[in-house]
Formats: sequence, C-alpha cells, structure tokens
Amino acid sequence: MSPGQYIDPAASRVTFRQYAEKWLSTRVTDVTTRESVDSTVRGHAIPYLGSRPLGSFKPEHIRDWLSKLERAVQVSTYRRVIYNNVPTILNAAVADGHLPKNACHARSLRPPAAGNGRVVPWPSAWPKPPHAGVISVPVELCDDAASHTGKSDRPAGQLLSAAAAKFGRGSGRCVTLRPIGTRTEAEDNLSTEVHVSITPRGMSVQEAYRLFRDDSLLVNRRYQRKLVWAVAEKQLLIRSILDGYPIPLILLAERPEIHGAGKYEIIDGMQRLDAIFSFIEQSFDYEGMYFDLNQSARARQAANAGAFSPVDALTILPAEKCANILDYQLAVTIFPTHTEQQITEVFSRINSNGRQLSVQEKRQAGMLNPFSETVRSLASSLRGDVSEDVLLLHDMPSISIDSARERQQYGVKAEDTLWIRHGILNVKQLREGDDEQMVADIAASILFGEPFAASKEAFDELYDTSNEKYRRLDRTLAAYGIKRLESEIQTTFSVLSEVIDSELTPPNGLRNLVRPGGSNPIRTPFYAIFMAFFELIVKQQKSPDDYAAIIAALRNVGQRLKTGRHYISTEDRVSNIDAVTGLIQRYFVAKVPPVFGHGPGLALDFENSLRRSRIETSRYEFKQGLLRLDDRRQWDDAIIGRLAETICGIANVKPRVDGYLYLGVADKESDAARIKSVDRIEPIAVGPHHVVGVDREARNKKISLDNYVQRFVARISQAGLSEPLSPQLLSNVDTIEYKGLSVIRILIPGQSDLSYCNDAVFVRRGSSTERIDDVKQVVALGRQFA
Repeated sequence: MSPGQYIDPAASRVTFRQYAEKWLSTRVTDVTTRESVDSTVRGHAIPYLGSRPLGSFKPEHIRDWLSKLERAVQVSTYRRVIYNNVPTILNAAVADGHLPKNACHARSLRPPAAGNGRVVPWPSAWPKPPHAGVISVPVELCDDAASHTGKSDRPAGQLLSAAAAKFGRGSGRCVTLRPIGTRTEAEDNLSTEVHVSITPRGMSVQEAYRLFRDDSLLVNRRYQRKLVWAVAEKQLLIRSILDGYPIPLILLAERPEIHGAGKYEIIDGMQRLDAIFSFIEQSFDYEGMYFDLNQSARARQAANAGAFSPVDALTILPAEKCANILDYQLAVTIFPTHTEQQITEVFSRINSNGRQLSVQEKRQAGMLNPFSETVRSLASSLRGDVSEDVLLLHDMPSISIDSARERQQYGVKAEDTLWIRHGILNVKQLREGDDEQMVADIAASILFGEPFAASKEAFDELYDTSNEKYRRLDRTLAAYGIKRLESEIQTTFSVLSEVIDSELTPPNGLRNLVRPGGSNPIRTPFYAIFMAFFELIVKQQKSPDDYAAIIAALRNVGQRLKTGRHYISTEDRVSNIDAVTGLIQRYFVAKVPPVFGHGPGLALDFENSLRRSRIETSRYEFKQGLLRLDDRRQWDDAIIGRLAETICGIANVKPRVDGYLYLGVADKESDAARIKSVDRIEPIAVGPHHVVGVDREARNKKISLDNYVQRFVARISQAGLSEPLSPQLLSNVDTIEYKGLSVIRILIPGQSDLSYCNDAVFVRRGSSTERIDDVKQVVALGRQFA
C-alpha cells in the first residue's frame, strides 16, 4: 500500500459480483450499449471473478481469467471487448475506495489483441479475389477462422476463406475474410480507398431477439432473397450454438435517416437469425426437444400476445441449454451507411460466389438497375409473395416459399404456384430463383422484339454493366415503360393460368399434357406457350374463347418443339412460338372489352392483394357484399357510409400510396358459411379470406351485374368524399372474374393531400377505421402530406 493510503477493510471485502452488479445498474448510456455490456459482464466476467473480494485482486487472477476466457471465446477481438469492461469496473472500484490499484494495469499483463475494427468494402477497381465474397476484418479473426477450419488459404493479400466446413452447411455461407492492413500491388496503385469505421462486438442471442421482437431488424428485398434454409440446416445451426462453436459474422446496416434510430437492415446473416429466432419460437425441434418458453420472458410475452403459436410440446429442451442459447454471443458488425448502393455493393461482394446462391441469385445480388428491379417485382407477383421492399424480419415467413416436404408454415406454398402446380419447374428450382430467370427471359424477348437467344452466358450479359446488351436493355425498357411491361406480362400469365387451371388437374397438369410421361421441368414448352398467348392477347387484343379446345390443341406439343440443352437460338424459338400459335389461334376471338386489362386479366393482381393484405392490413378492405346476411336479404343502406369512411382512411394511410377495396370477399369464416347456406355457392378460400363474389347478390335482386356495379358507383359518389379523391375513385372501379365468381375492385389512388369524408378525417389502425377529432392529430397527419 502506498504511504498515506487507507482502504476500509469492509470496502475491500465487497466481491466483484456485488460491485459489478451495482456498477451495471448505475451506468448511463444507450440501451443497446448497456445491454451489450450487461451481457458480456454477466456472461464472461462475473462467473469467473464474481466471488473474489475486490481488495484481493492481483495480476495473476486476471491472467488466470484470461486463460480460461481464451478457451471459451475463440475470437480474440471479441475477447478484447469482454476484457475491456473489467479494468473499467476496477477503475471505478479504485475511485470508490474498494482497492488501492487496478490489477489490470500491471505491466506483466497482456490483454487480448484489439484489432482495428475496420471494414473495407472491396472496390470494383481491385482485382477480384479468388473467393469473391469479401469482408475485411481484423487479422485475429482470420487466424481464429483458420484454426477452426484446419485449413489456411492465403494467396496475395493474405486472403483467407472462413469456410464453414467444421460447422456444416447450416452455419452459413462461406465468406472471404481479408485482414486489415494487407494490400496487393494493385491496391497500392489506387489513389483513394473507402473505409467504413465500425467496431465488431458481441451481441447475445437474447439481445438480438429483443431487437427482433421490437421491430428493429429489417430485410430489404431489393437485395435480400427469401428464407431458404431447410429445417435440417436450421437444426445444424442450433447444434453448433449448443456445442459452443462460433458461427459466421452477422452484418447489419444502420440507416437512421431512412429507418430511424435503432433500426438495422440485415446485410448478411438473415438465414442464421431466422433459424435462431424460429427455434426460440418453437417452429421446429432440436433432437425432438423444443425451446422452453418459460426460459425467455420476452418469448413468452410474444406468444401470449399472439405473435406466434406455441406447440404442445411433450419434450422441452433443458433449462440450462435454453440459457446457453440465450447467452450465446453472436459476432455482430453494425455498418453505418448513407446510401443503398454501399449496402448492395457489400452484399454483392459477400454473395457473388457464395456456394448456396444459384446462378440467377448471383446475377441479381446487388443489382439495382431498372431491369433487375422489374424482374424481381414481376417474379414476386407471379409467385404470390408481393410486399413492400423493406420488411420486418418476422414478416419474412409470410412471403417465403414452403413445400409439402418441409412444412415450415411459410406464407407461399410452392405447390400453389403455377410453376410447381403444373410441373414447369421443381421446388428446388423455384426456391433458387429459376422462375426469375424465366421472367428475365420473357421480359428480354419482349423488349428486344424477338425471342432471346438463351444460354447462361447470354443471361450473364444482361446483368453485366460493361456489356452492350445490358445498356441496350436499359434504353429499351425506358422507352417501353416498366408499368406497361409489368401489366402485359402479368395479364398474359393470369389468363394463361385461368385457361390451364380450368381444364388441367394438378399436380403436373401442364407437364403431363405437353410431354406425357416426362418427369423433367418444361421450360421450353412453357416459354413457347406463354409467348404465343402474349402474341394473341396483347399484340392482337384477342381473348380465349374455348378453353377446352386450346388445351386439347396443346396435347403432346413438346415433341414438336426444338430444344437445346445449354443454348437455343432465336430462330428455333421463333419456330416454336409460331408452331404453338398456329395450334391455338383459332380458339381466340375479339371481344369487348378484351381480356387484356379486364376480367381474368386482373385475377393475378387480386390474388396478390389477398396475400399482401396479411402484412399491409391498413391498405386493404374486404366486404362480402352490399346485402344483409339475414333471411330477408335487403340492401344494407348503412354500409355505403361506412365504406366511404374506410376509403377515406385508406387514402390517408400514406401520401401517394394506392389502396384497395374489394366487394365479394368475406374476411370472416362465419360469413362465408352463411353465404354458402343462403346463396348456395361454394366460397373459394385464399389464405384467411373467402372469395364469394357479388353475382349471387345481383341474382337475388334480379338485376344484371352491370346494374349492380352502377348502383354501387352512384351511391358511393354521393357519400361525401372530398376531391380529388371522389372523381378519381369512380374511374377506378373494375370487375374481376375469379374462378367463376365476379369481384368488384375499387382502386383508391394515392393522394397528395389529406382526404375527408363529410368534412371529417378518418385513418386506419390496422384493419379498423377511426375518426380523428383532435385538431392536433389532424394537423400532424396533414403535415405528412405537405
């Protein structure tokens, strides 16, 4: 003890645990940092040092703890994050008179290496690395990766492949880790270098789950794919966590100017995070055992609130193992960025050669040009997984693809899509994005004005910014118009689906028709059939008149078509399209109105609205009809006023964003059952909704469907909606023919100004409509439209 220095014996007997708990509870900092520090101190310091009195600390005790920490935590950068909290706590204890000096300051003590914590996105001017996907990280993390894979791959620039071989495919894609401070000769010749300063840190699963349930983890569909891991892959990740193995880095992007503070886009690690959180929420088991919800207050709270449905599990994971999962430290990097281009560049570099990505996914990764965006949007529409570009992570299951084999309760059933229903593709191809390549094929053919000469190399050129085909496609799309292209492809697909589904029975109905006895997907026949329908419906403005005759004409057509294993020429494809058109054109006729833009041509949009409404409930409203469901079946005169208020509320959801009102769709199962009984029709279930049509009400009142629609339009026009909403609304009423039932669709155009109904303001709260009377709330809402 230094001369004149006195330490109260009682104060020196206070244990590290007692003082650390007090220190943690009195720190003032942001929530995320506080929880991170809490997690590291409670998880890695208190269990080893907690019982030791503060006055007894010597450097040897810290060295002993660091030795144990090295065995428990492989990544030295993260060990340094853990270690840094201990000298900070001991500094405070010295200041408070609990011990004379900080044992961590001894010269004989060597703390874990810190690393410099910089991520360097690989600029396109640099030579492409052999493993492509690159994140630059501190060299210590690369060394740890090498020790665990048992393999070192260090070409120029000391590139190291952090292969996930030891942890199985379920642990994530391979990512090339580039040690900071190592440069190639080509890099040295660059005049500038862009660095993003970040600090890698540990984040407990418990903290990550809190972000998940607080709606703070976002997925940007412009560069992220869907959930694709099978249950077996998810289980393997849980095994890695329980065995204490490190799993690959989670990379998040922070964009406060876009999403607000505390919100993070997931750049890399979405599949891993989903696997962990879905295990906590009992979506699957591990070795027959389910996570015990009683071990996580937040998960139990979410279950009680209806966020997910717990299983009636007979066997649950032991409490100790559940705690190990919640305490497990994820390696997380939060990457501040101001532009989406920065994010997509990093995402592209990470994923361009990832071994789990398909060829088409590699093309789309990081591409934000109009053509790739249009392909992505169209493919999503045709699959039925349309949504906003940015979703919450916990909404991703609703737009991801499930199959009869996996049964993960995802929102899009592979077998319900036309691609799988009729054997055009198989489930694996659909999940890997092959449908997007088919959409790109069709879109390029339409834009170029002739069938695209298809091959892997030719498709690659469409996504190569240095290629003339890419630039030509970009110019042509700008002239043709994105909305026009989307409308033409969606309408053709919708009508083709109507014809096929009306005459052919799944599974593999179309495949069995055009190539009887075949088991392979039918890409070539489908392309020819689609382009023949496009010629007749869009270019010639004709409509299919005899569905049965069209299907009969296509029987065994596959044998007549020219095919190529890896390449098919424009000339051969023209021949194929002409052959199919010649077989079916006599069964198409001119009608008024034509099918393009009317009737069955809107069916695809209708199905997508039904699915999309599960996430964006405030923009959609469904009503079974305009008649009461009692025995008298009279007009419900009060419903027009309520519908006008709902339309006003939908118009006020967000500036310049469209909404929809549908008549002929029951959103309650009890209403659907009642309609089935009184109107003697069979409701068609689409998700939680039941399509019942309005034809039954027109028949009940002995009027035509046109008169029924005119009656509705006349009354809604007098319901007190403000301008310009009211006149715009009346020009956007359509009738959709859906599997023999007629549904009225009212498009509610996005508005630039606040809308009113009878001088009152209405808003949507989820699927409910509320009147706003508070002047301050009305003013605040009006500012959103300013």
